[in-house]
Amino acid sequence: MSELEEETKTAENLLEKRALSQPSRLGSTAKLKGEWVCDEDVIIQGHLQGKIDSGDHDLHIEREAKVQANILGKNITILGEVTGNVTAAGKILVGKEAKIIGDLSAPQIAIQDGAKFKGTVKMLPKTI
Repeated sequence: MSELEEETKTAENLLEKRALSQPSRLGSTAKLKGEWVCDEDVIIQGHLQGKIDSGDHDLHIEREAKVQANILGKNITILGEVTGNVTAAGKILVGKEAKIIGDLSAPQIAIQDGAKFKGTVKMLPKTI
């Protein structure tokens, strides 16, 4: 198993284990337009258009998700489709089935082989 696959599994397991603070979830049949600001972890399975700000919390975009938004968060895992800029205070993990059009900015960025990506990558210092 590659390092990215292990980190992706770790991110998925972390979200599953947080029993005390359940993450916000946009289900697979849901469609949302607008700005979503959360003070907790976020899992997106459906369609979202607008802006996502999960602050100092993790964001996980599932394989079936289609997101057209600028995204802010702590650690961001992308397995689905994203059109928009993605900025993380920690790290961005891009899975092998992901499709991204937009810029990625974070102190740590990992893009798995097979991912489709069009944009720029900016490695930022951790102090941001």
